[in-house]
Amino acid sequence: MTELDDNYTPPATQDDLNRIISDRLARAESKYAGFEDFKAKAAQFDAIKPGDTSATDAKLADLETRLSASETERATAAETARITAVDNARLSVAADKGIAKDLLPLLTATTREELIVQADALLKISSGSGRVPGQGGRGNESVTAGDRGRAEAEKRFGTKQ
Repeated sequence: MTELDDNYTPPATQDDLNRIISDRLARAESKYAGFEDFKAKAAQFDAIKPGDTSATDAKLADLETRLSASETERATAAETARITAVDNARLSVAADKGIAKDLLPLLTATTREELIVQADALLKISSGSGRVPGQGGRGNESVTAGDRGRAEAEKRFGTKQ
């Protein structure tokens, strides 16, 4: 026999037996303390009908619409920032290279390095006249017909040596 078996003494009276059983029932019931809260929550969950999700669906649709609008705004802002950065680079390269404002549309690249290459090519084309068309000379900023004609002739026939 084990030590527990050696120490066991049967209940001597009905009161002892009732006390032992009451203690055991109290221990079993303490395991389920708060079970009523769970039952109440389950009843609330059961009260929701499977097809009664219109409020939730409406909130979900609203959130999806707001998310879509936010994503569109973000994309628009990113594109605006990209265009602004390219325009700033174009203006900076034109200023650094001394290219006239009316020739800016000829700078079509999207990176600073490509813009520099285009600006150098534009300056090479216009270098036969000794100046960038539209700058210097008569004090105005417009490209004259003579400037355009000279640039076209140099492009077709090359520059004088």
